[in-house]
Amino acid sequence: MVALAAGIVVGGLLGFGWWFGLMKHNQWLPILNLLVPIICLAAVPAVLCARLPRVRLAIAYAIGSWSFLGWSLVAIAIDNLQQGYSITDLGLDFRGTFLMGGPVVALVTAVGIGLGGLVRVIVRWTKPKT
Repeated sequence: MVALAAGIVVGGLLGFGWWFGLMKHNQWLPILNLLVPIICLAAVPAVLCARLPRVRLAIAYAIGSWSFLGWSLVAIAIDNLQQGYSITDLGLDFRGTFLMGGPVVALVTAVGIGLGGLVRVIVRWTKPKT
């Protein structure tokens, strides 16, 4: 439960940081707008899977980090409301966004866990036997 909660919190921080820190203000290197969430959603579960004693903790964290998509939508809605849009004029298609973004987020974290598991197995095979 702690790993799942940590994933939700980190997903929230990443979602708000991504929107308000990168998407709104990063005009000089826009490729970071795409790479940062992908790297964070794949790299952190990969490292956790390779380093933690139990893989299920890394999986729980990764599932929690899927909340990044929802938190990003909340950040976008808050930003639009601050700019004067009404709640009915937001134009956010939650169903379409989740149908497109949900599988992408799940795939990216699954790849991260897969890479972490591969590193874990390689380290075990190459570890000298005593």
